[in-house]
Amino acid sequence: MEKFFKALIRNTPLAIVVIGLFLTVIGAAGGLAKFNLTIPDPRWRIVLAVMGVVVAGFGILLIWRGTGEAESSALAKECKLTITAPTDGAEVDGNVQMVGTYEKKPPEKRIVFIERSVRSSRFYFRKCPMEFGKEKRWSAECEVGGDHGARRMLYIAVTGSGGQALYDYFFRVLAETKQWPGIETLPPDIVFCDQVKVKRK
Repeated sequence: MEKFFKALIRNTPLAIVVIGLFLTVIGAAGGLAKFNLTIPDPRWRIVLAVMGVVVAGFGILLIWRGTGEAESSALAKECKLTITAPTDGAEVDGNVQMVGTYEKKPPEKRIVFIERSVRSSRFYFRKCPMEFGKEKRWSAECEVGGDHGARRMLYIAVTGSGGQALYDYFFRVLAETKQWPGIETLPPDIVFCDQVKVKRK
């Protein structure tokens, strides 16, 4: 039992799941006879049970997000994707040919290109068809947003299922509204591999 509690202390998301399940069991059973805890009012039992489900679900979400982040970080370290062109501070047109290197070829669905406005700090996904050539080099043609003089950060990153879901939703919103939806915060399973700052001509 002592080892169990130590494990919960080290793993906060797991502790949240356990607390949620505990509340659910108490609500469903109407109390805990072992500790002389009884909840006769059915309304409070329902409240506790629902609260337990919500708390446990939140803990499971934290575990899932943490696992995705660790997986993406491991993949980023294995692949070692870099950007060699354009160089930092380069002036670029609306379309730019990005070039880089890699140590291990990653699954293409796990690679995302992201642009960030330096002025607003918002992120924008970009669809950049990627080609892998000889000598472990890659290339991709990407669109760069902003007006003349706008400064942009261009990222190559790997993503997990959470980031992929956001990526798909981003382009669905773009297709329906014809507007680029700026993203304030990216999910933790999107891990940047390399970045470069450019300026629009």
